[in-house]
Amino acid sequence: MRSIRPDNVTLIYQPRQYPLAMPDYGGWFDIVIVDGIERDGCIHEAVKALSEDGVIILDNSDSEAKEGQQWLREQGFSEKVFSGEYAWAQDGQKHETTVFYRNGNCLGL
Repeated sequence: MRSIRPDNVTLIYQPRQYPLAMPDYGGWFDIVIVDGIERDGCIHEAVKALSEDGVIILDNSDSEAKEGQQWLREQGFSEKVFSGEYAWAQDGQKHETTVFYRNGNCLGL
């Protein structure tokens, strides 16, 4: 990924203790993608790194991170769910990916 990423993308790969992998960037990420086993913890950390108009993309939102998703709603985030042809998993099952956003977000949702 590092060899093909655009210059304006910061890629952080942290295989262990990854909910704490995001240093204190002071809220300048426009898009944070959350994936992996510890999604709830990652969601809480992602919000700290998110810009005012930033969004969180949560992979496998149909089966993971229910507490984190509810917490995002309580923080005033809205959500748009993508399923079917947009969200296939390696197990061959259809899964959902959800974009959590606030008014005035960078994606115009």
